Amino acid sequence: MANLSRKLLFIIFTLSHNIFTTQGYLTCDKINSCSCKLSNGEVVDLSPLMYTKMVAAGENSEFHLFMCNPRDYGDDTSTCNKENDVVICQDLSVAEGIHIYYNWGRQYTAEFSVSNPYPLQIEILYRFGDSDRNTTVNVRCDESTVATLSLLGVYNRHAEFALHTKYGCPGYREASATVPVLLILVLLGLTAFGLYFIIGAIVNWQIKGAKGTEAIPNFVFWKETPLLFLDGFYLVGAPICQCARDNLSKRSASYAQI
Repeated sequence: MANLSRKLLFIIFTLSHNIFTTQGYLTCDKINSCSCKLSNGEVVDLSPLMYTKMVAAGENSEFHLFMCNPRDYGDDTSTCNKENDVVICQDLSVAEGIHIYYNWGRQYTAEFSVSNPYPLQIEILYRFGDSDRNTTVNVRCDESTVATLSLLGVYNRHAEFALHTKYGCPGYREASATVPVLLILVLLGLTAFGLYFIIGAIVNWQIKGAKGTEAIPNFVFWKETPLLFLDGFYLVGAPICQCARDNLSKRSASYAQI
């Protein structure tokens, strides 16, 4: 009995260990500076944030996040402007009208890791060359917002931010707003039909001097069109109706015999 209990405990421990280590070892391999592929095959792509302004407030500072899109920042003497591949720039106000700029990371240095499998949180570490100044951006899947950036703290020349965004969700795509092809064809047909009547009426009125119903192009044809449809219905539908009536008569006769 004791051996059986030990075996059951061992099986439970093994299964639990496999479950938690599978979640814990979920990885995200770098594709570029703002996207990675999860080990389960899904992709997190932050490139739609390329032109989104993201600013986090700090003490006498503003931190600007340039996701996927390195930009020049500040004047020609700013640190951020001198360095290429800027991803985080700190705008520090040291006095009224006096600003100092610090680069807190470069695009190409991006390193991805999964800090939490569910709800998904991905950490992106950006470094500033040989300097010990670096940044961690905690990307959190949040379908309720496009991008909300907040500063978690700055310590020992390391800045940490939280970025809540719907693009942090694996495989997120904007909902398509395409119009059905059939609807487009119907609209085009109605438009062409309307133009046919308008242009035809103008031509008949201005050039041919037609008035009233005579100005309507092919008035006689359109007047008789409903009758043509009615004739077609009788031609196709009458035999069907006659067959239905014959079958009903036969069933009634058989019921009467019973």
